[in-house]
Amino acid sequence: MSSVRTVQVELPRPHPAQQQVIDEARRFNVVCCGRRWGKTTLGIDRLVQPALQGDPVAWFSPTYKMLTETWREIRRTLRPLTERVSEQEHRIELVGGGIVEMWSLDSPDSARGRGYQRIVIDEAAMVAVLEEAWQAVIRPTLTDHQGDAWFLSTPRGMNYFHALFERPQQDGSWASWRMPSSSNPYLPPDELEAARRDVGPLVYLQEYEADFTALGEAAFPEFSRETHVIPTDLELVRYWRKIAGHDWGYAAPAATLWFAIDPKGGAVAYREWSARHLQPDEVAQGVLYRQPGEQVLVYADPSMWGRQSAYLTQDQLATLRDAGKLTLTQAKQYEEAGLSLTAANNARIPGKLRLHTMFSRRPTDGVPYLRFMDCCEDTIATFQNLQLDPDRTEDVLSTYPSADPVWRRDEYYDCARYAMIGVPRQAVPDGPRERRAPRYFEANPALRRR
Repeated sequence: MSSVRTVQVELPRPHPAQQQVIDEARRFNVVCCGRRWGKTTLGIDRLVQPALQGDPVAWFSPTYKMLTETWREIRRTLRPLTERVSEQEHRIELVGGGIVEMWSLDSPDSARGRGYQRIVIDEAAMVAVLEEAWQAVIRPTLTDHQGDAWFLSTPRGMNYFHALFERPQQDGSWASWRMPSSSNPYLPPDELEAARRDVGPLVYLQEYEADFTALGEAAFPEFSRETHVIPTDLELVRYWRKIAGHDWGYAAPAATLWFAIDPKGGAVAYREWSARHLQPDEVAQGVLYRQPGEQVLVYADPSMWGRQSAYLTQDQLATLRDAGKLTLTQAKQYEEAGLSLTAANNARIPGKLRLHTMFSRRPTDGVPYLRFMDCCEDTIATFQNLQLDPDRTEDVLSTYPSADPVWRRDEYYDCARYAMIGVPRQAVPDGPRERRAPRYFEANPALRRR
């Protein structure tokens, strides 16, 4: 006599606002929500339900790095019913025939030819190619099964995610909801009020109230993954001159972005690194560890040559005082750890204008002056999401919640600004009118001697 084994999959009970969305759902659903509202929890719930009934489903994330975080959660949730799993393909086959596949929209074409009962697109407003990916790749995957779709995101201005949010006004098969963070009953009101004070009213409107119009337009609309991102190939830049931009931080990230100077003009970003809660000498050691055998001229935030008391907490100051390093600037502590820095030009507006120039194309071959290897995921996401300051539209927004991940902030932007404005003028063409860009070492005898 055969025995029947009962297996349970535990899913969090939806809070009332999530349950409202589930109850009112149509075929195509757009949820614009604030931070910590529970969109990932809702997305996993919506994805898992049809998979448990034996249907194929798919999850899409803006980047591979973001996908891996959700992949671990879905794997844990479905472990009791998992029959086969492929870590490399991010694919789970369930007892009963259900299939879960996960895709990064770094390369949306990878999902062509698939068929799904349901798809979920996480952080849809962050996807630079959302319109093309949805229309050309993702929407056709729903045809065979007459499947449905969920778009989940915090807003990022009037982009294609906003256009989808407005779609229910013309098409009854679509539904959309604006759900502020406060509609999550598990978020303490005093924490939300503290966030309002910390980040300012405009950022709070977008990030917590899910307001599309709170912040301005993209700071670098000309930047695109298709144009400015290339496959990682360290051999390409092996013999090129190297520089880096560095932005100091403790509670906020300390970030470093490495560039190789293209002999044809321009530069290629080939490495990034960020860390929090490290002392200056520890950050310096981290930078040196990641550039073994390379001679790199590091342009850094000029405030690093200033008084430390302006940047550190009382506990940090006490630690430095006990170590006898309180009188040392951050730059001097880096130097004692073996990393020499050069003070960058911190002129914000000229620095931003230089980056606009660098995103243009060389007249000789049509290649952008500034490119990023795809290993620099956080830097790429930074430029995709960076917003103009609505109160000073010639500059970028520079106020962010302290706990934000580095790709939602401006540290890597500052690194790029320090490095590109720091490169001698003749080594980085000012625009397509210049016909020749001399090699970096020709304009940098100091580096040639190093």
